[in-house]
Amino acid sequence: MILRDAQVAALRTDLERQFIERVRQFTASHLRTDVATEDVAALLLRGRQLGLASERELARYIFIGAAAGAGAAAPDPDWMAAIMNRTDLLASHRLERLFAEAAGRLQPAAALSRP
Repeated sequence: MILRDAQVAALRTDLERQFIERVRQFTASHLRTDVATEDVAALLLRGRQLGLASERELARYIFIGAAAGAGAAAPDPDWMAAIMNRTDLLASHRLERLFAEAAGRLQPAAALSRP
């Protein structure tokens, strides 16, 4: 079986759309509020630009971003950007710091739990 570039691109697009919807539903249910697909897609792109690669890393970043009010029309708050733009830490360590900082800033409003 030979997959052509167009087939691979279509499959990748479909998988990304499914991922965005899964993360949107998870985030909305845990934050108990609507989360726009456009916001999840914007945070996904932003997370990739920050060097996050795995679905788990991206989902965690999107979750905190949505809880903090970031999205398509809103940049990451300064405290998030300060952590995520650190070049001296691996992505996993930045996410650990992000969760620790978010727990102090956003709870109980966001009812943060680890995705």
